[in-house]
Amino acid sequence: MSHTHYKIDTESSWRSTKDKSSNHYMEDFCKELYIRGVSIENAYILELGCGHGFVTQAFQNLQADVKGIHCSPEEISIAQKQNPEAHYIKGNPEYLPFEKDSFDIVYACNHWEHLDRNKVLSEVDRVLKPKGYLLILDANCRLDQECVAYHTNELLSMYGRTPLATHTFPSEEHSHSFFPPEWFEEWRKAGFSIIDEWSFMCNVDFTLKSWINTVLQHTIEASNYIKSRIMDELRLFLLNSIEHDSFPIPYTCKTVVLQK
Repeated sequence: MSHTHYKIDTESSWRSTKDKSSNHYMEDFCKELYIRGVSIENAYILELGCGHGFVTQAFQNLQADVKGIHCSPEEISIAQKQNPEAHYIKGNPEYLPFEKDSFDIVYACNHWEHLDRNKVLSEVDRVLKPKGYLLILDANCRLDQECVAYHTNELLSMYGRTPLATHTFPSEEHSHSFFPPEWFEEWRKAGFSIIDEWSFMCNVDFTLKSWINTVLQHTIEASNYIKSRIMDELRLFLLNSIEHDSFPIPYTCKTVVLQK
């Protein structure tokens, strides 16, 4: 299996999407996947670490058959309420409860670094159909452009919680890629071909409720008292700062497409 590595620079046409809403950028993201041979429509898809199911919901809207797995029942509950047509289960991505060759696409958004990657790659290889795709996404807030994300991280840090993932530019060591070089070696050893890698900027629209739900992911293990304090302070800040029902959060999104 070949391992040709193609890369689209950050200055690509994706830069034109930075002022688009979340709905538009997901539509364009799926179009970019289609150009690379990855069709979402009518595909059988599995998300590892589905969180609140934002990407799952976007794929579901394209008539895909989507399943999500996550270790947190709280996350599963929120995702299921937001997207009742998808199927979510509590479980460990290291031991996927699915038959061999079950999916056309497996993807992970902001979750790959938290997994035992070698175990998960073995399981992904098992449940993916021949020539199936593995998508790795990394979407991080840009603090330099949005006070809501900055203030949110200040609150989370104040109460000892993990802050939101934020965009950082690659170091000189990683300047040739958007992902750590050891990941590419792991993917290669597992038998995956690298189809493409690219980065783009976009705005994701949030409401007060959806932003608070996003922040809740970082307070799962906090006491009810701490959780309540963070939510109350964040809600007060948003009510005093947001002039409209929705507001944009700028993101930098990195993607790599791999094929079995």
